Amino acid sequence: MFRIILSATFLFFSVKSFSQELIQNGSFEELNNEPCGLTTSAIDFDNDVLFWQVANLGTPDIFLTTIDSSCWNFQDNSTYDGPIGIKGSQLPHSGVSFLGFFAYTIPGLNQREYLQVELSSAMIEGNEYIVEFYVSLADFTEVSVDNVGAYLSVNPVSASNDGPLDFEPQVQFSTFIDDTETWVLIADTIVASNNFNYITIGNFNDDQNTSTQLNEGGGTCVGCYGAYYFIDDVSITALSANNVQDLSTYNSLKIYPNPFNSIIKIQSEYLLQNVKININDASGKLVFSESSANGNEFILDLNSLQKGVYFIDVTHKTGMQTLRLIKVEN
Repeated sequence: MFRIILSATFLFFSVKSFSQELIQNGSFEELNNEPCGLTTSAIDFDNDVLFWQVANLGTPDIFLTTIDSSCWNFQDNSTYDGPIGIKGSQLPHSGVSFLGFFAYTIPGLNQREYLQVELSSAMIEGNEYIVEFYVSLADFTEVSVDNVGAYLSVNPVSASNDGPLDFEPQVQFSTFIDDTETWVLIADTIVASNNFNYITIGNFNDDQNTSTQLNEGGGTCVGCYGAYYFIDDVSITALSANNVQDLSTYNSLKIYPNPFNSIIKIQSEYLLQNVKININDASGKLVFSESSANGNEFILDLNSLQKGVYFIDVTHKTGMQTLRLIKVEN
């Protein structure tokens, strides 16, 4: 498993390869009902959010920008005044709705909430995929945690209680996700070890194996205990040799192929001046840098980079553009 992305979404423009999206209703926009208030049962959640279901007795919540502002789950600034404290203020990463779940509650209770969905088609064993989703720590929640991940399975997983699911997630970020202001991208490239049909998202560690970090200013309202995360835009896309020649375009720049093997070309419709090209890996470490006085085509040999996900910054006299790059096998 390769390095996981942790990046505030305003830092880059994300470009995906042109391949089938396997997540159904990944942005949670397809709802059978727009509830006003907490989700009080797993049955209600399963009925309200098209395709998605809970994996245990925990009950994730639905947040909307389209309901009355007095509703507990209105975003981004609910006027609800009690008795249960609101979780925080956030706008959707996209669309008008997103979900929220507890990754940790009161120490020792081992309570969890999980989101699960059946894929539109099974992943193919041996093929590579990008798995990604966006999360944001709720403003008024007490702590952040160091274990949020995604488990892929052939069959749905479930439990008849509200405790942790005992599985090893293929995608997991093992550092505190404590950003309450922006959406954070969790992503990884994986090789499917089976023909997976389901993805389940949450914290798969018990309380003893979950570290917590205090969220300054949080935990002061009724119901604001533990670690609560907003989530939006879940995605699984395939990487294949057929995608290597796809063209990625952002404004006047064309960067291709993306995904790439070793050589990429950057082209512009216009002459660029004072060009500087930086490439960072998923942790933010600079792995490549090149400068040029001017030009409208730049050829980069990136054969030495390891397979994985990178971010390329192209800075020139009139601005900067950032794109995501995917390195596949040489």
